[in-house]
Amino acid sequence: MPAYLFAEIDIRDPKGYEEYRAGARVATEQYGGRVIARTAEAQVLEGSGPGVHAVIIEFPSLEALQAWYDSPEYAEPKAIRARTTVSRVVALPGA
Repeated sequence: MPAYLFAEIDIRDPKGYEEYRAGARVATEQYGGRVIARTAEAQVLEGSGPGVHAVIIEFPSLEALQAWYDSPEYAEPKAIRARTTVSRVVALPGA
């Protein structure tokens, strides 16, 4: 069953975030992830979050998503994201 990563992102360092995106893209593909939505213009309909940048990534399974998130390939990009953004990252099992 597929699983989805949803992230809301407030980018504090745009140049650093571009470095994150390059590394994250490679790691994501290695674990079978594919971006199904990405925008810098998300519309918040209710509540508040870190920002209007948002991404949804589909993985083959929740196990694949967790393996990617904990992987050595994603460790460096994840550290860059932590330095350059304020983010909320959520893993969702597919229905």
